[in-house]
Amino acid sequence: MPGHGLLRVRRRGRIALLAALLLCLGCGAGPAQAPAAVQPPDADAGAPPDAPPADSLQDTATAADEAGAAADADEAAADEALADVDAVPEDAAAAELPAPADAEAGDVSDIAEITAEDAFVDAAAAGDACGADVACGTADAVAVPDAVDAMVAADADVAVPPTGYVPLDLLSQPLAAFTDVTADYGFAKYLPPKFVHAACTVGADLDGDGREDLAVVRQLWGASSLDVALLTDAGVTHVTTALPAAAQGTGVGCSVADMDDDGKLDILIGTTAGYVLMRNTSGGSFEDKTDTMLPAMMDFTAQSAAMADFDGDGVADLLIGAGDFYGKCGTFECQFSAVDLNCKSTGNIGVLDSMQDRMWQRNGLQWADVTGKWQLPAGGWRTMVTAVDLDQDGTMDALVGNDPGEHFLLRGEGGGLKKYATDIGFLGSGDSMGWAVGDIDGDGKLDVFMADAGPSPLYLQKQAPAGKPIFFQDESVAWGVAAATHDLAVWNPLLVDFDQDGWLDIYLGTSAVAPQGWLALVPCNSKNIKAVQADLLLHNLGGKGFEALRTPTPPGQTATFATLAETAVDIDGDGDLDVLQVRTGGALRVLRNDMAPPKTSIIVHVQGPPGNRLAVGTSMVAQVGSAALLRRLTGTTGGGGAGRWNVHIGIGAAKQVDGLTVTWPNGATSAVPAVLAGGQVTIVAP
Repeated sequence: MPGHGLLRVRRRGRIALLAALLLCLGCGAGPAQAPAAVQPPDADAGAPPDAPPADSLQDTATAADEAGAAADADEAAADEALADVDAVPEDAAAAELPAPADAEAGDVSDIAEITAEDAFVDAAAAGDACGADVACGTADAVAVPDAVDAMVAADADVAVPPTGYVPLDLLSQPLAAFTDVTADYGFAKYLPPKFVHAACTVGADLDGDGREDLAVVRQLWGASSLDVALLTDAGVTHVTTALPAAAQGTGVGCSVADMDDDGKLDILIGTTAGYVLMRNTSGGSFEDKTDTMLPAMMDFTAQSAAMADFDGDGVADLLIGAGDFYGKCGTFECQFSAVDLNCKSTGNIGVLDSMQDRMWQRNGLQWADVTGKWQLPAGGWRTMVTAVDLDQDGTMDALVGNDPGEHFLLRGEGGGLKKYATDIGFLGSGDSMGWAVGDIDGDGKLDVFMADAGPSPLYLQKQAPAGKPIFFQDESVAWGVAAATHDLAVWNPLLVDFDQDGWLDIYLGTSAVAPQGWLALVPCNSKNIKAVQADLLLHNLGGKGFEALRTPTPPGQTATFATLAETAVDIDGDGDLDVLQVRTGGALRVLRNDMAPPKTSIIVHVQGPPGNRLAVGTSMVAQVGSAALLRRLTGTTGGGGAGRWNVHIGIGAAKQVDGLTVTWPNGATSAVPAVLAGGQVTIVAP
């Protein structure tokens, strides 16, 4: 979903400014009733061993939640309401929004719609108590007058949501133990309104010292820069590199890749005229190598990129997700199909550049566009790509999703990529805003989560029927994902083991949270709906479902649909993974993870052979007692720099990993003996 940017067509040494674009994606709709909730399978089995007590999670994070209270009187009142949610009586917290009144489509006049929207009040800010016309259990306690019910019922694009669950009130869920430590890392003086950041977050070892660092794009017209924070035990050192003119004011995001195969991570900054390449020179410094290393003609908006050896020749390729921005607030009609929320624009959305996704290949230090040779499917809107050997057959595949549009698997077959979609269990459409791939249910197969607007799908891999190479089943309802994400627009999911108990969790940065039971797109269309915002952590309950936890957002956050960028990174060197995030509006924050103690982990670094040093797609099985944990090197997982460049394996209270079996992208294997808890190991490809 949308951001903004300048359309440029770049030729070597020349940039032509053609048009300006400021777009926002959203739509309006109303409250929806849903049937009774369905519990995750075997929910009575409880949390995995040694799970942190819920009370301790709440106590640890309450201070951070209260400290977020506000910038101005209106926002302060809203944040106070959010802090009060934990004190709401159980019977009040369970209350639901009133059902829409009966009305025929089209029987509400424009005047009635204006009156109804104006009638929305922020009851929390006004100090209203819960009453007949106030929905309790939501932090902002939005008043819902009869006129609004009539307006909602009159909307032709409102439909009953998928069956099997009741939308969850995110703001009533327990707090996850994360603490905002933005000020501790030297970023506090670079916050809005004076400074904003582009949708780019990088968490990786950028100076080769074995410790992960941070990188963001500080954004001012005419003075944008790449800000690298080098992390050491002694403190933080900031290294700033001015960005070239082509990257000034860009709102597209970034991707990470080793573009010169020197083992150092470079940064590709997306623009509406392809990529700007910032090459890692060492010590946190970068240099612009766009004109000397990238194709001369880049007539596409660069949304995401995934580096992997797709053709099996030993040299890494670059798959690029292209596609223009789609629509703007107020131009959308949304409707639930049997399983998902689907939206289409009723306005003149236009197409400003090429929608075709691209494949690049490298010859020496020069990259060439070889898209035609690969016969990629027709491109779509704002494409998110990630590279993965999904069926673990030794051939790299790619997941491709459009926002909005279809999402599908490009499976490596015969030296090329073959498209599979609904025939392997994927839904027919959605708003793809990032991917997460890993063994979520612990059965030794790779599963898929796709960030979406409205209920996000959770595709668990099943035994493939005869004639199909792979097959998935959407288990989002059974696992509690659909209920937890129904009211949300989420971006760039982080699939990591945050509490280090051996089970993968999912952190979801939200760009929009609607009041409970409403469509996620409502706040973008109705200025008077000021729902308090929060992020969502889906905590894995031992492969038996997810528990929904929340983390507070900075004061002043309102629902919008510009990109939210985030990545998981160990900021404090304690072994667990924290979160670096750029929220919509350009606000940067660093969240320290306080969930894990006393559980522990190991970190595995991999070094591939020349030509493919990043070795994206490498998988490994860690033997921890009787448990076999499948993990993989993810690389890029969407837009905004999300991804991991080493492998983090949570092992709970175990003293060691008894052994590792590593499978490289070319099918070769390596065996690694025991690794002590808290240790790091580097494995070099044979």
